[in-house]
Amino acid sequence: MDNNTIALLKKIELLDSLSDEELKDISVAFVIKKVNKNELVLHEEDTNNVMYMVLSGELKVVQTSATGNEIILAIHESGEFFGEISLIDGKTSPATVISAKESLIAIISKQDFFWLIGKHGKIRDKLLQILCVRLRDSWEKIRMLTMKDPAERIKALFL
Repeated sequence: MDNNTIALLKKIELLDSLSDEELKDISVAFVIKKVNKNELVLHEEDTNNVMYMVLSGELKVVQTSATGNEIILAIHESGEFFGEISLIDGKTSPATVISAKESLIAIISKQDFFWLIGKHGKIRDKLLQILCVRLRDSWEKIRMLTMKDPAERIKALFL
């Protein structure tokens, strides 16, 4: 793997604590793929056997409403990753992921993912921290949505 790709991997939050040598060591576990704008990356309800890391570009997470409208749930940008939950719990994806612009992604299989977190405690610890932050953010959104007073909801949203 070339130095440019190693530099892109280093920008992934999950891998940012690794040295260049450690990144070169684990780079064999990744498949690098270029995706074109509007290309389907992951289909809703697929059982996902890989995790994705966005090296460059932008991917949108969408669901289709009953009327056929696309609802954007999230945007994954450079440095972010997704799909790890399906690898851990074996359940399907709750949404479709489509490239919003030409992107470069790194893909890691379930087997290599578990090898990676087993071999590198730094990655395992970082994954746990990231998942905790995501869970706390979800709790905060739920708290905000359950506030009875609309003024409180708006205030919490801006804070």
